[in-house]
This record gives sequence, structure tokens and C-alpha cells, in this order.
Amino acid sequence: MSDGYRVVMDDLQSMSRVFERESRTLHSLTDTCTAVPDGGDGTVDQALSTAVRTATTLINQLAGSVGSHGQKLAAAEQQYRNAEETSSELVRQLDGLIGGKS
Repeated sequence: MSDGYRVVMDDLQSMSRVFERESRTLHSLTDTCTAVPDGGDGTVDQALSTAVRTATTLINQLAGSVGSHGQKLAAAEQQYRNAEETSSELVRQLDGLIGGKS
């Protein structure tokens, strides 16, 4: 395998793991956010609760998106690895054909 391709595949694999880890971290932030805001006034409390729910929804959406990109990076790394293995096999077969004719 070419060193240059190895770096790309290793980087893709590493980035995939980081994205998936950060996705879990983001999700865990909203799991621990169970406090109900208390501003001392019903209107303020309602506004704070709405803001917290909205932020929680947005964080969960971001976590899902980050996780999805991690999966895409993992898929890209696997596709590159499969292509490299297929190319290596083709070279071995061609080498065998050429070597057999000599």
C-alpha cells in the first residue's frame, strides 16, 4: 500500500472515531439537562423552558449530524480500503500473467 494512501485512510478512520465520540458527547449533554428554569415569574419560566427545549433540540440535531458525518467518514475509509485491496489483487493477477509468459 502506498504511504500517501495509508495516511488518508488512517486520517479518515481517526476522524470517523472523533466525530462519533463527539456525537455521543453532545447527546450526553442533553441527557443531563433536566433542570426546570425558575425565573420567579410564570412568563419568564415559560420563556426559559422554551429556550431550554429549543437548545436541547438543536444540540440533539447537531449530535445526529456529527454522528452521521462520522459514519460517512467510516464508509469512505472502507471504500478506499476496498479499492486499494482490489487494485492490489489486480496487480498481483497481472504480474502473474506477465510472469507466466516470460
